[in-house]
Amino acid sequence: MSTFRHCVLPLAALLLVGCATGPSAPTPQRQAIGAAPAAGNAESYYRLGRYLHGQGRGTAALAAYAQALEMDRRHVGTLNAVGALRSERGEADLAEKAFRAALEQDPASSATHNNLGYHLLRQGRAAEAVAELQAAQRLAPLDGTVLQNLACARAEARQQEAAATALGAAPAMEIHEVAATVPTEIHEVAATAPVEIHEVAAAAAVQ
Repeated sequence: MSTFRHCVLPLAALLLVGCATGPSAPTPQRQAIGAAPAAGNAESYYRLGRYLHGQGRGTAALAAYAQALEMDRRHVGTLNAVGALRSERGEADLAEKAFRAALEQDPASSATHNNLGYHLLRQGRAAEAVAELQAAQRLAPLDGTVLQNLACARAEARQQEAAATALGAAPAMEIHEVAATVPTEIHEVAATAPVEIHEVAAAAAVQ
């Protein structure tokens, strides 16, 4: 059974928290943001995007984030938030691109490393997720969400490695079984050939 479902949903830039309760996937809870912030600069558009995202208005949030990035393409909070929202919407490539753009601007962002790690884990890329979450742990060694996600990613990576090892061993076993039958067939042919020759020689002697 996959351990992914027991991971904590991070997306720290959007103030989301969640945990697994039973076999279902994590259910995020958004921290309430009061009135919609007034737009005007990159930071205010970023906050407006967060507010809209909190209201469940993803398309409008992306539009606000786009305005923020038009004013400041290096705004780390916005890039991380775009990655989080794209990941939620299942837009895997765009989400990863946004997270990596955020890390280019701020490689020391534990929240972005954590979010990217979780995103990669959702894509079944557990080994890569472990690397990102280890980076997040180095930057925030006491962050409980990071620690839990890292433990989850490591467990998933071990499962994937074990499955790959088992899959790799299967062809070798098949080849071994085939090789074991070949000598028997050759032996049987070799054993019958002298009999046929002997019978021919005996008939010639009688004649």
